[in-house]
Amino acid sequence: MDSVGERIKEARINKRLTQAELAKLIGLKSSQEISNWERSKKGPRKNLALLAEKLEVSVDWILKGEIPKNSKHIKLDLSETIAVGHTRINTKSVSITENLKDELLEAQRLIIQLQEENKQLRERLK
Repeated sequence: MDSVGERIKEARINKRLTQAELAKLIGLKSSQEISNWERSKKGPRKNLALLAEKLEVSVDWILKGEIPKNSKHIKLDLSETIAVGHTRINTKSVSITENLKDELLEAQRLIIQLQEENKQLRERLK
């Protein structure tokens, strides 16, 4: 079972933030506080609502791992969604934000487009 700290770290990484960047976003002077939260040494008590807002997750998800139906935090099976040619990315389900899902799908679209352009270029060079 994921701990509060593991969920905070997961959400921070999904947002592509460093501990220092997250600390600055929520008004902390040092990233040490974020590090303590992620290692479950302390909890984000008074910063919890702001933390959830900045990470685009719910307070319930941070505390209990529960995902409300109206939450932007979703489960995505990457093996079915992100597949290019014969390559599949990780077959396990992972928890990501809606924004990251959109970025992954856009990356997939660009890869397919580049593969098609590459194929056309190779045919012209024959």
